Amino acid sequence: MLEITRSLHIPETELRMECTRGTGPGGQNVNKLETCVTLCFDLEGSPSLSAPQRSRIRQALATRITSEGVLRITSRRHRTQLANRRAVTERFVELLQEALAPKKS
Repeated sequence: MLEITRSLHIPETELRMECTRGTGPGGQNVNKLETCVTLCFDLEGSPSLSAPQRSRIRQALATRITSEGVLRITSRRHRTQLANRRAVTERFVELLQEALAPKKS
């Protein structure tokens, strides 16, 4: 379970990870190993989100959401797939926290 806020937890089963070969760090392995990781989260189909939460996320992260309602976040910063998986998961939590944070007046 990923804790987004005190009242919102998203099970990791709702996240899909896609691994591809990517540019960036990797030395000799850059063109041989699938170290680039893209996290896909079905925003529209998630049972964990309420309608207002869905709306706020859709508004705040519009450029990262596909026409099918899937939020996509990519990491290719690290040399290993495991490190990129961690990084993309941390970024997912950060983005949702920012999108759902109360607006300052």
